[in-house]
Amino acid sequence: MKVLIADDDQTIRALLTDMLIDFLMPKLSGLDALKAMRERGLPMPAVLLTAISDSSIREMEDVPAPEAILEKPFRRRDIEKALELATHA
Repeated sequence: MKVLIADDDQTIRALLTDMLIDFLMPKLSGLDALKAMRERGLPMPAVLLTAISDSSIREMEDVPAPEAILEKPFRRRDIEKALELATHA
């Protein structure tokens, strides 16, 4: 499985890089990347990593729904749960 990690915090990107196989997009926001993927019809699940609450994101207009949302701070089991939700959506 390929995983795209998009976060503005280098420490979090490094942490997740150590835990997952990835490629990075530090110059594009996660929401912009998600919108672009959905607009292009790319068939890949998305986990949105954010400090904003899950319910706040789901209420935002013009934000495509990711398969899972991973809220900061997170634990390894939170990552595993988010990836499980995303891959079985």
